[in-house]
Amino acid sequence: MKKLIGFVLVFGGMLFVVPQPAQAIVFSDFVDLWDSFNVLGPENTGSDKIKDGASNPDESWIHDILAEIAPNLIGNITISDAKLTISYKDVNTSNETWNVSGDGNALGSLANVGSTITTTDFNLTPAALAALQTDGIFNAGVEESTAGNDEFRLYQSTLSGNYTVNQQGGGNGVIPEPASMLLMGVGLAGFGLRSRRRAA
Repeated sequence: MKKLIGFVLVFGGMLFVVPQPAQAIVFSDFVDLWDSFNVLGPENTGSDKIKDGASNPDESWIHDILAEIAPNLIGNITISDAKLTISYKDVNTSNETWNVSGDGNALGSLANVGSTITTTDFNLTPAALAALQTDGIFNAGVEESTAGNDEFRLYQSTLSGNYTVNQQGGGNGVIPEPASMLLMGVGLAGFGLRSRRRAA
């Protein structure tokens, strides 16, 4: 009878181990573009304008999420979603077009805004997500596709999203239900006690 109970506990526990999806972990990296670009000199016109155009290089910066993700996990994570959030103002889209990109992937364009600081989200494409999860580095940039020495003000950029750690063999990790693991443990303990009594 005790042997039967042990079998029921062990195999019942195995049947009721319910894989739980790995918990998503949030990451976020902030870059103060105002401080970064304001000290570059050649890009700066007037008191605080970021300049771009025919005679000036386009603006680019780097987001690094390695500070929040252990280096040994890079290459073994799945980033389910991420967005690039940019704050800016003084963009006149009737005369200029500013395209936002990340790791060579087009994400969208800056909106036509006046003197009020505007914050816009750009969702990462599947290709951009794949590039980010391989090394944790995201190369972002704003490039003008129109002619002329146009100006606008660029303030902040944040890259944020969610990721899960993969299993050793690949795919999203799963976590067994705690109650089922307890049930299996009790069954195994029952087998252990049964074996000891036989030995005695």
